[in-house]
Amino acid sequence: MKNKNLMALAALLIAGVATPAFAQNYGDLIAGFSTTGTGAATNIELDLGSVNTYAHLGAGTYNIGSLGTDLSATYGAGWNSSALVFGIVGSNSTTHTPTFGSWDSQYASSTLFASEAESSPGSVATPYSEQLASQDNASIALMNGILGLSSASQGFPTGTNLADLTGTSTQAGTTLKAISIGASALGSWNNEQGNVALNIGTVTALGQTVSAAGSAVEVFTMLPDPSGNGADSADINAATSYFELLGNGDLEFVVVPEPSTYAAIVGIAVLGYALLRRRQTIAA
Repeated sequence: MKNKNLMALAALLIAGVATPAFAQNYGDLIAGFSTTGTGAATNIELDLGSVNTYAHLGAGTYNIGSLGTDLSATYGAGWNSSALVFGIVGSNSTTHTPTFGSWDSQYASSTLFASEAESSPGSVATPYSEQLASQDNASIALMNGILGLSSASQGFPTGTNLADLTGTSTQAGTTLKAISIGASALGSWNNEQGNVALNIGTVTALGQTVSAAGSAVEVFTMLPDPSGNGADSADINAATSYFELLGNGDLEFVVVPEPSTYAAIVGIAVLGYALLRRRQTIAA
């Protein structure tokens, strides 16, 4: 699949270099990095922008940006062969009111977004079970609290800007909204994933250990389940998708074509081959 640039996302990923706080909004996906090895005292957090940016993308590979320089500086040159783990979480709010006809109409209040590790990039992860709104609220209220999201204020946790996360593959001149923050500080990735784990029962599934060969997580939309039957959550995209961190530090979002698309491609190839054979036969 052709690699595409997230031009629409770029507008959401502009951050001022002079200030340590960013405007993080309800519905944004937050990628986090932590380790028990070199750099264990520091988390890296990256605001990936609104979940809506990813929900409607068609099949393809979308480059979000390069994190290699900062991952090396924080976790050492061997970050891609260490104990470094990354995952993605997000939510709207416990009082969100869907607006008819707008992008957020598909998300009821108390919707949680959470990643699950894939055994290999492109393999489908096991979806989480949806929970009652009251169960979602426990995670969401805590997570939004430490992210600075409230009716009075919105802001990303205070930390040190990683200004060299330039979106060279996204849009020249933009800087991804990323910070480094103490692993035990309020608003750290360790705290965020711990709060989400209150809902899904385990923090381990949220993260994926990175590798030089690439590692991936699938993000699920956990809508509140009024029946409490624990229905499976769905991928954030209409198709199957995943976020992949490559061994060089590039972060990509991949949307896998539906089986019907593959069938159409094969059909076109077969038809083309048949026409070619027919021409060759006539020419002979």
